[in-house]
Amino acid sequence: MNNNSRTGKIIGTICIWIVVILCIVPFIWMVSASFKREADIFATPFRLIPNYLNFDNFKEVLFGKYNYLLMILNSVKVTAFSVITDHSRDYKLTVFSYELLPAYAILDADLITTAPASVAAACGIDAFIHAEEAYISTAASPFSDAMAEKAMELIGENIRRFVANRTDVEAAEAMMVGSLFAGIAFSFARLGNVHAMSHPVSAFFDVPHGVANAVLLPVVAEYNALADHGRYYKIYNYISEIPAHEDEFEPMMLVDAIRSLCKAIGIPANLTEAINQAGKTGSISRKTIEEKIEAMAADAMKSGNIAVNPRSSRQCDIEMLYRKAL
Repeated sequence: MNNNSRTGKIIGTICIWIVVILCIVPFIWMVSASFKREADIFATPFRLIPNYLNFDNFKEVLFGKYNYLLMILNSVKVTAFSVITDHSRDYKLTVFSYELLPAYAILDADLITTAPASVAAACGIDAFIHAEEAYISTAASPFSDAMAEKAMELIGENIRRFVANRTDVEAAEAMMVGSLFAGIAFSFARLGNVHAMSHPVSAFFDVPHGVANAVLLPVVAEYNALADHGRYYKIYNYISEIPAHEDEFEPMMLVDAIRSLCKAIGIPANLTEAINQAGKTGSISRKTIEEKIEAMAADAMKSGNIAVNPRSSRQCDIEMLYRKAL
């Protein structure tokens, strides 16, 4: 009886260890495989990166699996999007998945008080455009609208003040919170032609993303005015130093207000100027830029943002907008 009892205990212990091993081994394999993917992705040349872009667990590489603690310096840190620039193809790849959304975000305004004015201007106007494009997107919803409106209010009231004095912590805090709300807005409503067109500009000519967006915004805003159904009026009052009454407002007033804001914070006047400021190999002629327009427009059309722009766009429309922005 004692021997049978002892044998039963031994068999029971063996069974428990078998179950433990069956549970632990797959877990260890998954963890090691995850780290291998992480190492592979960051060690792989950009020409091979597209092979990885369909991983639903891409979050493991970009944000880590364990504790999603991010520091907000731009609204993209709280969005479902990430961008990789492939210089070998002059192409910006967009990675999208709601798995990229972090659980926590830390906003520390002190970290941006030493930013140069040019960086403050480019990042600040980029955050505003995140909100503006999400607000007029055909995919907009009451939730994204609420985020976008508050973002535009905060950024519109503080961007001039912040660019003028980055040590103004109150303005810096408002910009960061506005950027946060803008990121949430476009995660759920997408963007539009401005972002679709700016990615190829940055890929082909190394123009900073925010600057590329800013010089394209007034041109695209004028193009989209035909599809406005009252939202331009609200956007105008968020950024204009001279408020307007609804009965006197015309959509082109927003275009003028955008140009005025961009000029005030030091954004280049047009695409040609922006490309030449970013150029590292000397002056770039208008003709050289025009030769790239067809290729840039083709890349812009690959963006999902084109589909939610308030006014329908074909490749010929995108080419026209590029030329108008020159």
